[in-house]
Amino acid sequence: MLERRIFEGIYNQKNEIVELVSVKFLNSLLNEDYENNELDSLWRQICRDGMTAPIIIHANIKNNKLRILDGKKRIKLFRNEGIMVAPAYLIIDNKFDDDDGVEHSLCLPGILDSTSKNFEIKTKPSEVITSLN
Repeated sequence: MLERRIFEGIYNQKNEIVELVSVKFLNSLLNEDYENNELDSLWRQICRDGMTAPIIIHANIKNNKLRILDGKKRIKLFRNEGIMVAPAYLIIDNKFDDDDGVEHSLCLPGILDSTSKNFEIKTKPSEVITSLN
C-alpha cells in the first residue's frame, strides 16, 4: 500500500498525538494553490524518501478557526494523487489574533480559557475537531 510506504517514517516515530486525517478535510482548510512543477518535485521526494513530518493543524480558541501550519503542499499533492488520508496532529493555542483560517466547530476541553495566559497544547485532531469529514 502506497500510503503505508510513504508514511512509514512517521509510523516508526510512535507519536501518540499523530493520527490519520481525511485529505478531503485537510484540503478544506486551505486557500492556496500551487504550480504542478512544485508538486511534481515534492512527489518525487516523498516517493523516494517518505514523509518524515506530519501535517500540523492549528486551532485558535480566540476565534474557533483552524488553519494548516505545516503541510499545505503535501495536502494538495495527496489530493491530486488520490491519497485519502494523511498523518496529522493539532496544536491548540491562543496566540494569534488574525482572521486567518476556516471557522469550525471545536470541542475544547473546559480547562481552556481564551483569556488565560498564552499556552500551547498538542493533541490528536479527533480530540478537538467535531467533524473530520
